[in-house]
Amino acid sequence: MAFMIVESGDLNGRKIDLIGSLVIGRQAREGLTIKDAKASREHTRFELTSGGWVVMDLGSTNGTLLNGRKITREFLNTGDRVTVGQTVFRFENPAAQPMTSTRDMAGRAGAAGGTTTAPPPPALPLAASP
Repeated sequence: MAFMIVESGDLNGRKIDLIGSLVIGRQAREGLTIKDAKASREHTRFELTSGGWVVMDLGSTNGTLLNGRKITREFLNTGDRVTVGQTVFRFENPAAQPMTSTRDMAGRAGAAGGTTTAPPPPALPLAASP
């Protein structure tokens, strides 16, 4: 089961189990409320998709950071750090295999965990000996 560890903020040290979907913000109606003046009311959503766990910014004022980079929607890998306002969450998913690129969201969804291998190039014809 995927979970997050809060690494800073009022919930520092807390483990949060992820099941299906979770909204985080200052006044999250159906999710996790954090005491963080830099967070929007409903700031970020974590969601389980067929391709894996995704984090998405919900149009927040200060943005959502994934490993220090501002994002709108990205897949998560174990050990990724998501910053909401000034609160940092470390994502952990012991059962998942890491992605090679967080930008390849469409490829991840279509691959369903498999590996695609390109066929070898055709053999070059041998020249006849004189």
